[in-house]
Order: sequence, then structure tokens, then C-alpha cells
Amino acid sequence: LSYGVLAYGESQSNMPMNLSIEDNDIFGISGSAISLGDYTYGTVISGNSLHDIIPVQFMGQDFSAGVQAQFAGGLNVENNLFSNLIIAASLPLCEASMADNNYENMIGSYLTTTSPNGISFNDSFNNSLIKTKYLK
Repeated sequence: LSYGVLAYGESQSNMPMNLSIEDNDIFGISGSAISLGDYTYGTVISGNSLHDIIPVQFMGQDFSAGVQAQFAGGLNVENNLFSNLIIAASLPLCEASMADNNYENMIGSYLTTTSPNGISFNDSFNNSLIKTKYLK
């Protein structure tokens, strides 16, 4: 597992705050382009091209993500290009906004999160490309 950008906090009282991750071209690494790990606040991820991330095995399944975070607050993911990823954004237990992002080529999930969630998802995409497979 590797990261293009990694920021990681320890708790609500010890976390990276007010980060700006902008205008990067991240590709060809294993796992995640941008990982905020646990506990970050006020991060802006904007203007990046996140593509061709090499899948890794996670709990017996292939996994690659453009952005991943857990317990992030005030996260803004905007104006990015996501391409050739299994998950564009994996944001469980986060408070975040996603807007004006573009999605190209093989994206398995635009947003993966928990329910209930604090995600404002305002992206447009071609929903005719969405396919669901139910396992019996």
C-alpha cells in the first residue's frame, strides 16, 4: 500500500487542519492517491487528476481510491478528475462536500460512505453507466 499524499491525525484533539491539496497529477501508485487517514479537519482537495491507481487487496477484495478519509470534518472535494479507479472517494464517518468533479473510464463507485452520512454529493455523472450486481 502506498499513497500519493498522506495526512493522518491521532484524535479529535490532535489532527491536521486546514490542508490544501491542489493541482496534482497522481497515478501509478498502489492503493490510494490521497489518504487523509483518521481525523483531519478543513481539508480542500481541488484541481487534481487522480487516475490509474494500482489496486491492492483489502479483506480479499481489490481496492483503489482517489480520495479516502475517515472521521474527516469540513472536507471539500471539488473540481478533480477521477479516472480508472475502483472507488473515486471512500469517506466513511465523514462530513464533506463533493462538487464539480469529473469521472472518466472505469469507476466502480463514485462515493462510498456510511449511513447515515454527512456527505453533500453534488456531482453530475452519466447514471446509465451505473450497474448493480446482487449476489445470492
